Amino acid sequence: MTGKDENCRKMRAPVVKGSTATFFVLCLLLTISIVSAGCTSETSSAVPSPDVTLHNSSQEYGDLDQEENSTLEDSTSHDPRFFNATEGMYSINASFPAVSDRIMVYTPEKPEYTKEWVSSLARKLGMSGKVRESKDAYYADEAEEDDYRFAVYKHDQMINFKKYRQQSGDPPSPEDATNAVKELLESAGLMFPDATGAGIGYDTGGSISSSGEYVQNFRQIVVMFDREMNGISVLGSSIMARVDAQGNVVELDLHWPDYKPYKEVSLKSPERAFAEYLQYQKDSLYIEGPPMKPEKVVVNKVSLFYRSTGKYFEPTYVFQGYGQQGEVTQPFASVCIVATDEELERWLVY
Repeated sequence: MTGKDENCRKMRAPVVKGSTATFFVLCLLLTISIVSAGCTSETSSAVPSPDVTLHNSSQEYGDLDQEENSTLEDSTSHDPRFFNATEGMYSINASFPAVSDRIMVYTPEKPEYTKEWVSSLARKLGMSGKVRESKDAYYADEAEEDDYRFAVYKHDQMINFKKYRQQSGDPPSPEDATNAVKELLESAGLMFPDATGAGIGYDTGGSISSSGEYVQNFRQIVVMFDREMNGISVLGSSIMARVDAQGNVVELDLHWPDYKPYKEVSLKSPERAFAEYLQYQKDSLYIEGPPMKPEKVVVNKVSLFYRSTGKYFEPTYVFQGYGQQGEVTQPFASVCIVATDEELERWLVY
């Protein structure tokens, strides 16, 4: 999913159009997945407009692409629901994910960290193991604050760590870096079974010399894990670790809430979901890249994710596509639509 910081705009109940949220993990999630975190959302009571032209209301069937199949491979599924409709300059020509008509909603659970466990984690990360405790979190000892950023939050499974003074040099191989991260996570009980395969990236930093030339001071390899629940990717949960030339984990950002089943809910129909997409897009269309006045806006991909809202892991449709002006096309910012009509206790977090 990251995150990329791609923009995923979400629609929630008439209660609000929420503000843009920035989850540090979501940003990374969306850098390697297909949508970004930070969205506004609304569960509206909108129904399909009578002006929508349904080109195949009998629901033709097609094949999911390889990426969608891998995302949903463990779901109870039947053939995907192909949907083709047009209203004015807006149209959709895409398969809705193939899942059963009902889906489980989950609620997060508070982690049970102890000060002893946090001290042990700090030592594994190269610190002394002395930590301070507040009502909401554990922090690095004051004597180490100039060298480390370290916080373990009590009400969410969220950990932030960074070693400020880092050694330069070429990073290890992707395999060695991934093994180093896995070894650390496994030793701390943080290598979760619902983590999906590691993604790899690189991060460089440098400075400007007295002669005005850029000098690279360091290059680090970045190892990232995404999350799946029942074969469906989760927005808002991720693990990101940076590894230096010596194979040490010098940065760790983890957000991975524990969860339990809440209740099973029905999924919105493609018609309903598209109507709500239209309602939002007509007010808030955002085309990425250079300014353009699109003559048409086309949805060519619809994905299903779980989105962590703080109160729930909630099924969410993500609409992707492009705007077109003449022969020029540019993607629009992804739009997220709550994927169930059933009422959940709304707890606005954005």
